[in-house]
Amino acid sequence: MEIIKIRQKKFQKKIRLAEGENRFLIWLLYRPETALCDLSFELAEGAKLNNFFLLAGKNKDKFRVNLAVNHCGRGSCSRTIIRAVLNDASSAEITGLVKIARSAEFSDAWFEGRALLFRDGSAKIKPNFEILTKEIQGARHGVTVSKISGEELFYLASRGIDLKKSEFLKAVSFLQSPFFCLTGAPEQILKAIKPLCLMLKK
Repeated sequence: MEIIKIRQKKFQKKIRLAEGENRFLIWLLYRPETALCDLSFELAEGAKLNNFFLLAGKNKDKFRVNLAVNHCGRGSCSRTIIRAVLNDASSAEITGLVKIARSAEFSDAWFEGRALLFRDGSAKIKPNFEILTKEIQGARHGVTVSKISGEELFYLASRGIDLKKSEFLKAVSFLQSPFFCLTGAPEQILKAIKPLCLMLKK
């Protein structure tokens, strides 16, 4: 497991996975007010990539994120999971490109992007697939952008939890949700993303 904290206003990274390589990456994007992030991944034969991208914004933060996953080798597998929390007037535009090359038969790709909005926060998540072979295991995606419901806030308020704390608890649960079903070291993961959660409390 690798945890990468991004605080720069501009960040670029290209990662190549060798044949049979398995990587588990967690990317944490903090609040540099305005951020442009470009990440690209290249998977050789049999490579497996688990890619988690978490971001949180407040005030007038603006994020633009481009993610590219290129399946170059046969039987490669990728999971790209995004969680974004946008509060106040912060915004995020996230574009994902998953490409399965002609040489990458029987590869499997999953792209999932979810954003939780508070107040005037906004988000756009755009997944794109480019599949150049007919023989694939799967190529799936899912996107949701939503606001916390009044019913959820009422439920928490009925248990004596004020609005600010209710929003914080909801945001933390949302950011942590991709890891609850994982085996291995979930406590280590939750500890690693704690600073990002605490930033939402400030």
